[in-house]
Amino acid sequence: MFKRLIMSVALVAMSFVVSAAKPQALPMPLGEQLPVEVVLHQQELAVDVHSTAGLGMQFGLVGALISSAVDNANAKKAEARVAPLRDALISYRFNERFEAELRAKLASEGISADPQLMVLSSSRDFIGAQADADVPKYAMVIAPRYAMDFDFGRMYVQASVYIVDRERKSNGKLKTRYRASRVYNFSHRIEGGKADDYPATWQNLPPNAMADMLDRSVRHVTDMIVYDFSAQGRSEWTASVKKTSAKLGNHEYGGLEVRRGDDWIWLRAGAPGRKLQTRTIVKPGFNNGINGFNVVDPIALASAAATNARTAEMPSPAVTGVSTPSETSHAESVVAPAGAEAQPPSPQTPQPEADTP
Repeated sequence: MFKRLIMSVALVAMSFVVSAAKPQALPMPLGEQLPVEVVLHQQELAVDVHSTAGLGMQFGLVGALISSAVDNANAKKAEARVAPLRDALISYRFNERFEAELRAKLASEGISADPQLMVLSSSRDFIGAQADADVPKYAMVIAPRYAMDFDFGRMYVQASVYIVDRERKSNGKLKTRYRASRVYNFSHRIEGGKADDYPATWQNLPPNAMADMLDRSVRHVTDMIVYDFSAQGRSEWTASVKKTSAKLGNHEYGGLEVRRGDDWIWLRAGAPGRKLQTRTIVKPGFNNGINGFNVVDPIALASAAATNARTAEMPSPAVTGVSTPSETSHAESVVAPAGAEAQPPSPQTPQPEADTP
């Protein structure tokens, strides 16, 4: 727990430095043999904890002490609630899945023809690598994360991506300049109902449903990274996202629509969802990446699981001498935003892979 906290603090600190830096022009592609450092430090499903530190500091030392006690209680409660969900994912190998997707996709027009991946399995390894004399002077750093939101309303995969320049100073210290930072997030959300019931909703999903959702999120997030650094993706970086939103079913999400499928959507500067009838104003969660959403439908998942179980129990048909065409996998349809011209898939810019809830 303490090690996870230290790494989280380190990544937050990195985020503050990056966000304060002025964005700089990036080459196309980023590099012919671009060093890519992948920090796979997480060993289990994380859970966000709602912090009251900012509010407590407004009331001096007493407020800070009260805030600390509240945060500690919130952390203990969150850890207790997430334990059954971690048990359900005990055999899930997030790091392996994420690395495999990156290796399959990073060689692309906007990133690198021959990316050189270096996988770091802990925060200690990442910090230690900075001390090496041969640390890359220019690199892409990718730090993925998978977690439950603080109210258990969504499970998400997120990747923080940094483009860095490094310089070894005369005193031996490494100076790092962050040229750009991007954030990519794909969430499976529970919309409606009471927040107190959310943990039980996740627990009562069919076996492997959460693992399948995480696989889907990993595919979307890695697709987002490749797409965002493509020529088409870069052309959208300066697009205005002010007062933009898009609908997915009965829900509306803040941000500029990038693309969508039958039950998912990508948005720039995406924000948490809202039901249309509430008319609650939402603000973007970030403005330097892509956010994706899918709404969890427990009834549909249970129905699909039951159908699959019945199909598995049916006897196999007798083999005949007549061959029949094999079924082809159904590719998830991708729909361009309203008003935009349809763009054919490019070999260098992979579309989100076919997936089902």
